[in-house]
Amino acid sequence: MMTYRGVDFQLIEAPAVIEGAASGIGWGSQTLALARNADGLMIVIDAQGDLYYQYSVLVSELEKARIHVKKPRVLVKVERRSQGGVIVLGELKDCTVRDVEKLLKSYKIYHALVRIEGCATLSDIEDSLFENVVYKPALFVINKVDIVENEKKIREFEEFLERENLVYLEVSADKGINVDPETIGKRLFELLGLIRVYTKKPGNREIAEKPVVVKRGATVLDIAKLIHSQLYKNFRYARVWSSRLKFSPQRVGADFVLEDGDIVEIVAF
Repeated sequence: MMTYRGVDFQLIEAPAVIEGAASGIGWGSQTLALARNADGLMIVIDAQGDLYYQYSVLVSELEKARIHVKKPRVLVKVERRSQGGVIVLGELKDCTVRDVEKLLKSYKIYHALVRIEGCATLSDIEDSLFENVVYKPALFVINKVDIVENEKKIREFEEFLERENLVYLEVSADKGINVDPETIGKRLFELLGLIRVYTKKPGNREIAEKPVVVKRGATVLDIAKLIHSQLYKNFRYARVWSSRLKFSPQRVGADFVLEDGDIVEIVAF
């Protein structure tokens, strides 16, 4: 476990991905299954070796297993719910929320939260119901930078990663360069799009010391669901304390979108 500002990351070292891993060679099936179920990936590359070859094999084997590390044009996630109707968070193209409701109802989905990153068409939303391709945010960790004399090849490779909109970090496991929780934790926190939300019981001034960690874009109702099913089912309203609000606390509804550092108090029937 690695802790970064109240957030606990579980780091799991997996067997190496080699050519043919997607076909099951060298524990490939187990490693790629682990990657598919992870929230994000840290892909370690040896700075002494052929950087582009390592990158090519790793990304290729992941893609053969339908795991992408390059962010697609649009990401859509449909989260089924037991109540609340259809709520769309994000931008729609050539369709309306009403169109989305009709589409989901045709698949017998009557209550759902549709999260969109990018700009989604109705086809994008429909594809998300069946597509088994997954996107995993990846941090490319370039190790042994302290013993590589040809720094130019590292710079060129990093420029390549930047053009591909991929995130990287130079480290030295031997010398302890950039391997501290503060450095790696900050990169993972930003890469995974996480926020910390602190909770408070009604009528109690004490704020929970441990935050609830959720994805950016999470709503008050998402927090209620994580805390207790009764809070979720019997949700009435919430109060939110935040420096971005004109006044705190502010009374909000279930669909209020939270941000990092917000304090929320949930009132249920």
